[in-house]
Amino acid sequence: SIALAVLSPKRTESEMRAEGRQAQHPLDQRGRLLLLSMMVFGVIVLLLPGLALFGDTSSQVLAYYVMTVFFGAAFGVSFSSFQDLTWQMLPHDVNSANAMGFNVMSRLLGVGLGNFICGLFLDMSYQGGDGVSRVYEPFGYVLMCTFSGFCILVSTYVTSCAIAIAKGADFASSVPEKPRAAA
Repeated sequence: SIALAVLSPKRTESEMRAEGRQAQHPLDQRGRLLLLSMMVFGVIVLLLPGLALFGDTSSQVLAYYVMTVFFGAAFGVSFSSFQDLTWQMLPHDVNSANAMGFNVMSRLLGVGLGNFICGLFLDMSYQGGDGVSRVYEPFGYVLMCTFSGFCILVSTYVTSCAIAIAKGADFASSVPEKPRAAA
């Protein structure tokens, strides 16, 4: 994401008008990047159980490595873009420490609940083990990845709604005016 920020040139409004283009809202480009990266890693999570369809183990491993590279890149872009947009979307008069604390707390709650629910899905498909490793039926992994992918795609929609609300809101008007001196 740092490379994307460095390589994407920022144009002034007058440069864009000279090219015949209208200036975009500051959230447009970064918001699109965030939503695209969220969709990419959501789809990859949905496709993970499909690795079982490959015939031999070497093909499975190769496909797994390719998927994890794209997943990691998409997740990294999403995570850093989300943090950046969260700061940009805060109203001017908000208590930043409370807002960002709530952001982190909500993220940790989501991760904790997601891990708990996915753990339940895997426990429902437990086949047994040899004392060293556990074996789960493929159905558990399909259920876990389907649930996770669905949650990611729903959060992509919620994020797009939040970006649209932030673009439509005039946060500058939410800052209280300074009292005027009596004349």
